[in-house]
Amino acid sequence: IDPDSEALIVTKLFTADEQPAIHCTDVVPVDLIREPYAEAELAAPIFQFLERRCYQIIAHVLADILPQVADGDLSRLLDIPPGSPLLRFDEVGFNNLNKPVLFSRVYYKDQYVRFSVWRKKV
Repeated sequence: IDPDSEALIVTKLFTADEQPAIHCTDVVPVDLIREPYAEAELAAPIFQFLERRCYQIIAHVLADILPQVADGDLSRLLDIPPGSPLLRFDEVGFNNLNKPVLFSRVYYKDQYVRFSVWRKKV
């Protein structure tokens, strides 16, 4: 996305046991939006919005997984002390033409969400 392009930015906070667990920011280029939409639609998964209003289907996602510590804003949003460890996923969603159509930055509190890697010799 060109840095000067307009974008629709959607932020969401997901909870576990009524506690903040995941903070997500999705960025969709405005020029992809083909249909008018209601604000309430943005509460659904962003993939549904992309299909219904942008005519884009995410074929695959490439994610960078980065360690990060919570700054003041994230610590307030996720209800954790500043400096607490987080996992950050910077994700780019690609359509079936391999064009990037979505950027997401997702922060995970490790007390609620864990990731595992299974490695196998092929």
